[in-house]
Amino acid sequence: MKILVAGGGTGGHFYPALAIMEGLRQHPQLKIEEIAYIGTKRGIEARILAQPQHHWIRFFPIRARGLDREHIGRLLLALLEMPIGLFQSLCFIRQFKPDVIIGVGGYAAFSSLFWGILLGIPTLIHEQNSKPGLVNKLLGRWVNKICLTYSKTERYFAQLPKEKIAVTGLPVRPTLVNAQPNYEQFGLKREHPTIFVVGGSRGSEFLTKTVMEAYSQIRPQEAQVILVTGSHSALPNTYKQDSDARIVLLPYLEEMGAAFAVADLVICRAGATTLAELAAVGKPAILVPWPGAAENHQYENARVLAESGGCILTQESDLDAKKLAGIINQLLSDREKLTEMKSRMSALGRTAALDQILREVEVLVHA
Repeated sequence: MKILVAGGGTGGHFYPALAIMEGLRQHPQLKIEEIAYIGTKRGIEARILAQPQHHWIRFFPIRARGLDREHIGRLLLALLEMPIGLFQSLCFIRQFKPDVIIGVGGYAAFSSLFWGILLGIPTLIHEQNSKPGLVNKLLGRWVNKICLTYSKTERYFAQLPKEKIAVTGLPVRPTLVNAQPNYEQFGLKREHPTIFVVGGSRGSEFLTKTVMEAYSQIRPQEAQVILVTGSHSALPNTYKQDSDARIVLLPYLEEMGAAFAVADLVICRAGATTLAELAAVGKPAILVPWPGAAENHQYENARVLAESGGCILTQESDLDAKKLAGIINQLLSDREKLTEMKSRMSALGRTAALDQILREVEVLVHA
C-alpha cells in the first residue's frame, strides 16, 4: 500500500503531516509499502525531509505559491506556476500510484487533491485551524473525508453530510508528548524557573526583541529562557554578547518536546500546531497571535484556549516589553495559578487525535 501526503510550507502544516506519516509507518493493520510527500523546495518540508532520519519518506517538490491577493505581481506569479505544479503532481501520481492521498492544507496540497478527486483516488484532508484555509474550503465538498481540529469549524462545511466530517483534534508526534526533562541539554539549571519562547517555524522578530528587552525586568532574576529566534540577525549585538543573561538562543529547534519538557511557562504565537502541542503537554502559556495570519485565524485559534483559562491571550499591538515582563512576573510569582493553568490546558489535550485520523485512513483503504 502506498500513501501520498501533500501540503506544507510552514511548520503548522508540516508537523501534523509528519505525525501522520510516522503513525502510518508504524500502523499494524495498514501494510504500508511506501510513503511520499509532495511539497515545495521553499517550504520547511524540504529542509526537514532532507535529514537522514526522514529518508524513508519520498519527497517530491513541485512549483506552487500561495494566492497573495494583496500583491498583484505575486498573484500573477502564483497563477502562472499553478499549471506547472498541476502537471508535476499528475506525473508523480501516475508514477507513484497512491492508494490514498492526504492533504494537510497549504497551497502545495491543491494539485495532489485535485488529481486524487478527478482520478477517483480516496482523499482525506485535515484542517488545523478554526477557520479553514482556501484549499480545504475549495475542495472539501469533493474529498472523501474531512478531519477537523476544532468542532466549531464544522459550520464551514455545514452543507456536507455529517458522516463525512470527523472532529479528531490535531495529531501530535508521540516523541514530543513523551519527552523527559533534560536541563543539561540546554545548559540550564533545574531549580530555576524556565521560560520557553518560540515564534513558529520561521521565528518572530517581534517576540524575540520584546522578550530580550523584557528580560532585565523579569523577577526572579534567576529566571532562564530558551528562545527560538528563527534568525539571530534580528538581535542587536548587545543581546548576543550578554553573558550574564540566562538566555539560550537557538535559530531553530526541531525537537520541541525537549524544550516543552523543561518549561514552566511558554510564550508563543498561536498557530494550530503550537496550540495542540501546548495542550498535549499541558503547559501554561502567553499567546501572542501573529497579526498577519490569513483571516486572523491565529487569534481565533487562541481564543479557544484562552476561554478555558489555560493561557493568557494578548494582541501584538497591545504588548511591549514592560507589559510582557509584568505578565511574566505575575505568573512566576503565583505557582498555584501556573498549576491551575497547566491543569486547564491539559484538559484540552487530544493525544488520541493521531489514532483517530489513522482509523479514518484505514476506513478509506478498506472502502
